[in-house]
Amino acid sequence: ILETASHVISANQLRKPKELWTNNEQGELTNVVETYTEQEEAQFVVSEVERLVEQGKARLGDCAVMYRTNAQSRALEEAFIRYGTPYKLVAGTRFYERREVKDIIAYLRVIQNPHD
Repeated sequence: ILETASHVISANQLRKPKELWTNNEQGELTNVVETYTEQEEAQFVVSEVERLVEQGKARLGDCAVMYRTNAQSRALEEAFIRYGTPYKLVAGTRFYERREVKDIIAYLRVIQNPHD
């Protein structure tokens, strides 16, 4: 994930040089997947969760799906139900009011405009 983020960030010629790092060992490579409907996207997400669990690379409790709007949750919930995969919908704080989302938005603003 960090290598992909660094690659995307490096395209910004106005950015200040910085190196992202982790003490964790390298994980799987990231993929870009194009789907044409929200149902296809949800089916892909659930099948990836199932694949990781079946291969012993993750437990269900290790997996999280983040989405930008609550409207996106419907297709995901339907796919989890269709696959018979247990899931927990965590509601509460509005998406853009979450601390981690504010941190990510602030980071993206710095990338977009280092003088902000």
